[in-house]
Amino acid sequence: MTGEISSKVCALRSQKLLSFEVECDDITCSCCTNCDGGSRVTKIRDKVMSISFKPDTEMPVQEKKARAAAMEWITHVDQFPLDVSTDRFTDRYILTIFYYFLNGDSWVDDGKSVPWLHANSMNHCDWKGISCNSNNNVVAIHLASLNLSGKIPYEIGKMQYLRYLDLHSNEISGPLPNELGDCLSHYFISATPTDMLDLHSNNLQSVGVSAAGVCSLRYAGELTILWVDCDMQCPKGCCTKCGSNGTPMT
Repeated sequence: MTGEISSKVCALRSQKLLSFEVECDDITCSCCTNCDGGSRVTKIRDKVMSISFKPDTEMPVQEKKARAAAMEWITHVDQFPLDVSTDRFTDRYILTIFYYFLNGDSWVDDGKSVPWLHANSMNHCDWKGISCNSNNNVVAIHLASLNLSGKIPYEIGKMQYLRYLDLHSNEISGPLPNELGDCLSHYFISATPTDMLDLHSNNLQSVGVSAAGVCSLRYAGELTILWVDCDMQCPKGCCTKCGSNGTPMT
């Protein structure tokens, strides 16, 4: 967009248009509130597209809403000005999607841990259940028994340092995304095997078996434990144990 903002648009600033951001270099505007935000918004939008866009995929309405909410929060609400090009920003955006996909507003609050998307918590490494390495990259998510419900978003596959995921005893449904294997395989290029992927006591339907899926890591010996429900569809030799008692699977 280029040119000059009209007086009619500027008139809205005194009525109900609280914020009006534009590109600093391309727009002449006497009533805009911020021009720096425009370029950052563009960068965020491009980054989000690179993470979330899947060509030739029909996205369910609820998933569209969750991604739109994540985009709105990371763009206009978040006050932690991370460089958009960094892995830390990617982690933060994907955690935001995770929150909206799994109905974060309904998660159990113990009153002790820092809630997700909290205005006073700048670093997402401080959020409940999140563990990071010395470079502040997310390496583990521990959210067992917290009333999570919904599907695991496929964007989790872009969290390149994630190696431990514990989501047992919730109400998570749908199939396990094959992309989850992508993030785990990134880490294994230079690391020891993951300790555990714990998903038991949920409503998950199946474990993916694509070349990039979780089972390929199990077959390669790169994922030590894959713990699921006993009635979950799981290829032979992929899942290691099932149910709340940890019954061994073969």
